Amino acid sequence: DVYSIELQYEKAIIESNKLKMELRNSEEKINAKNSEKEKLESEIDRSKESLRHILRLLYKIGGNVYLKLFIRIDNLDQLFKNYRMFLSLVNYKSDEIDHLKTNIRLLEAVKKELETHHTRLKNLQGQQEQKLMEIRGIKQSKMTLIRQINSDRKQYMQWLDELEVEADPERFNPRKTEA
Repeated sequence: DVYSIELQYEKAIIESNKLKMELRNSEEKINAKNSEKEKLESEIDRSKESLRHILRLLYKIGGNVYLKLFIRIDNLDQLFKNYRMFLSLVNYKSDEIDHLKTNIRLLEAVKKELETHHTRLKNLQGQQEQKLMEIRGIKQSKMTLIRQINSDRKQYMQWLDELEVEADPERFNPRKTEA
């Protein structure tokens, strides 16, 4: 039993070492995801700042900006030019807003993935620690039993020797054998 428990304990240690390696690999992945997260956050911050800048400009110009762009024209060419510029600005900012939303969703997905992975690893680590403690407990109880058996064996051997001496006192009496 003790050898079997030793084998189980060694297997558990090997599994624990594998888990530690997996944890290290996961930590590397988490670090990579954190750098990805930081990159996304900086990109989001840049997009937000750009949008703030445009909104600030639009606010400074005042309400009905598109009307002012079309009212202050000298000829029809300028009207079309202003219209194309306004559309390109709106399309650019619309694309930037969509890109910002996409980045926010990606960031949330990365955060969720990191949390899930971290939780899974913590659960695995807890299970592995519990398994090692159970095996250690079993091993200690078996070793205690072996020590008790060895102690009892010594006591029984001593009693056996005493019984043999009492059963045949002449055989174990050195004075009678010399005479």
